[in-house]
Amino acid sequence: MAHWVKFVIAVLSAGLGLWALMVLPGWWGVASFIAVFFAGGTVAHVVFKRMATPEQIREDLQARLLND
Repeated sequence: MAHWVKFVIAVLSAGLGLWALMVLPGWWGVASFIAVFFAGGTVAHVVFKRMATPEQIREDLQARLLND
């Protein structure tokens, strides 16, 4: 479940960032998109670390290692 929560938080933050990019004019939209996207990724990471079991964390790290 921790993987799904991480995914949902990241997707929602990307959607909120895209909304801000369209609504706010000029560089304010770009800056808010970057800030919201970064904040969402950070929150997703923290929530995943708190929810995940050690096996899920190990699996996530192994998947990242094999993808590089």
